[in-house]
Amino acid sequence: MPIRTVFFDLDGTLVDNFTAVAVACNLTMRALALPEIPYERVRGAVGGSIVLTMQRLAGPENAPQAVKLYGGFFAEHWADGLSAMEGAAWLLDNLGKAGIRRAVLTNKNEAFSRRIMEHLGLGAMVEDVIGTSEEGALRGFRKPRADFMAAALSRMGTKAEESLMVGDSPFDAEAGRNGGMAVRLVATGSHGAEALAGLGALAVHRNLYELGESAFGYPPPEGRTATR
Repeated sequence: MPIRTVFFDLDGTLVDNFTAVAVACNLTMRALALPEIPYERVRGAVGGSIVLTMQRLAGPENAPQAVKLYGGFFAEHWADGLSAMEGAAWLLDNLGKAGIRRAVLTNKNEAFSRRIMEHLGLGAMVEDVIGTSEEGALRGFRKPRADFMAAALSRMGTKAEESLMVGDSPFDAEAGRNGGMAVRLVATGSHGAEALAGLGALAVHRNLYELGESAFGYPPPEGRTATR
């Protein structure tokens, strides 16, 4: 069955927001009198939700307070170092021209996710931005839960067998499986190609150009290659 809807993860897939996340995480650590975290460790801890990230970085006992502090710091620094992943606008545009529906599906706060997409000029290139609320994240209503995926499909009015999940982490692979969707992964975020292999995805791509060319037959723009 042809793909009619593509759900994209946000951080590490469509956008690079890792600098802002690292800044907010370390301000949180400082406020809790905990050691600061190297950037690469923060990047590797992203995925699943800010609740899980803070459990990894601040420890389970500090995570509830850390999540609350992080929200305030991220609100001040969300645009620090923010950029679109190479090929994001190109792929979204080509999918739109082909009549394929596009949505963001993220464990990030929905309001901030919309702001990020608009800030980068990508907001008009997707039909919806589906994220979490603070209350929802704390009670676990997020990827990869099957009910979260079912709610996303319902919100878009689309069928799982006609949908594709694109992400950069094991959480995205599990989310797609739990939602009954096909999955393609890109090694552009917090996990490399080796870490993403064997997760049941149709393929692991080096970047969005490669995904667009391999999955949909879109030739990369002049001066760009799928290997960049």
